[in-house]
Amino acid sequence: MTDDELRTNITAAWVRDGLLNLGPTMIKLGQVFSSRKDLLHPAYCEALESLQTAVPCVSGSRVRELLEAELGTPLPFDSFDDTPLAGASLGQVHRAVYKGTPVAVKIQRAGLKNMFDTDFKNIRLGCRVMNACEHGYEKIRRWQGKDKAAADRDWMEYANDAARLLYEEIDYINEGKNAEAFAESLVGTGSNVVVPKVFTDVTTERVLTMEYIESVKMTDKAKVAKLGLDTKALSQQVLDTFLMQLLTTGVLHCDPHPGNMCVTPSGQIVLYDFGMMDTLPQTTVQGMRKIAFGLLNGSPEPSKKEITTRGDSVMEGLEMAGFLAADANKTAVRLVGEFLVQFFSDQAAGRATQDVTEQIDYELRSLLGCGAIAFPSAFTFVARAFTSVDGIAKSLRPDYELREAVEPFVGQLISDEYSSQAKAKRDALLEQAKGWLQAGEAGEDGAPLVSSRDAALVAAGLAAGVAITQVLQAAGQ
Repeated sequence: MTDDELRTNITAAWVRDGLLNLGPTMIKLGQVFSSRKDLLHPAYCEALESLQTAVPCVSGSRVRELLEAELGTPLPFDSFDDTPLAGASLGQVHRAVYKGTPVAVKIQRAGLKNMFDTDFKNIRLGCRVMNACEHGYEKIRRWQGKDKAAADRDWMEYANDAARLLYEEIDYINEGKNAEAFAESLVGTGSNVVVPKVFTDVTTERVLTMEYIESVKMTDKAKVAKLGLDTKALSQQVLDTFLMQLLTTGVLHCDPHPGNMCVTPSGQIVLYDFGMMDTLPQTTVQGMRKIAFGLLNGSPEPSKKEITTRGDSVMEGLEMAGFLAADANKTAVRLVGEFLVQFFSDQAAGRATQDVTEQIDYELRSLLGCGAIAFPSAFTFVARAFTSVDGIAKSLRPDYELREAVEPFVGQLISDEYSSQAKAKRDALLEQAKGWLQAGEAGEDGAPLVSSRDAALVAAGLAAGVAITQVLQAAGQ
């Protein structure tokens, strides 16, 4: 390790310790920015990741006082365990029984909102200073005749977006509604995910009561092994759960760290803590799908023409998702897209040894460096969720490889897309045949058919042609 690296690591640890001392707001912000390698040095991201660990819990007697004050009645539970089940920066969780049903009760720490108000006032002041410094730096570079150092960044936007989600996180009524909305988004997806039921009659802004589901942390290898679960299949389910949110429903659990993503004895994934949830714009979801299709939908040995076409798809997806800066160098973005297409193909064929995540990270940094990409603020939470999910999936499967793990889910999306397009074409052709039949029977001028028998034959032929095309497409995939 060089002297510079040592100094960076020491400074990163100092920042982390400072955030711990400053309390819940800064701890949560540190957790949020621990995944922003586009904004922070990797050493800082690594140091901030340790903020996911629990902070000291308050006593059981104090918790009972807070509960009775918040609910306005003596404890309504049949029983209540004073020993915390889990603790975190904003509150702690206790087991209880409510009307004969095992529940988990989350109690918020006292005085959080006032603390947030004060802290975010100071944070926004710091962001204004950061924006002024960056704008001044860019002016100096332009005066020197140099290229832009990085894409335009609005630190105030990052702060405001973080504040929005963090204020929502300390409203437990909102969290309960988020959990219900997330559960609703799973309907019809065939997902193996379970969301605990919310007991709204014993839920307030600072107390959340949810169904208790027996489960263990994904990262507790001993307990997972004791359950006899297939860790390879479980790793795949973890990643598929994230891909479903990103590429299908657009309803994103923003904080799926190991404490919030567990598994039942039957192998179902249980998600907890919906305080930080975001609904991605459909343009972002469609853009991410376009990127995934461009990288993975093609032949094992793509021609130069195919690489160019798929590289264009990656660039268009980045633009649709809102990742491109207003004055982005699209030629540079397209070339990076083509490189990634070739890299994915090479890795599938065993010709590339570089880790996919590392390669994508490197290419994104190169685009950031030339000012081509400007990540939207929502990307903060997408990146954070992916970092957590990727880490959990890797811990469950030693031979985990991102490209290989992503292929089944994306492959099914591609197949569904082809089926949908084929159905639309078939329906259009059959409607056209129906129109010809009606026009022919009516004796209209210019009608291409003159009898119902001819129309039926043409319609049957069109349907058969579409069906054969679908079979050939499926065989070629």
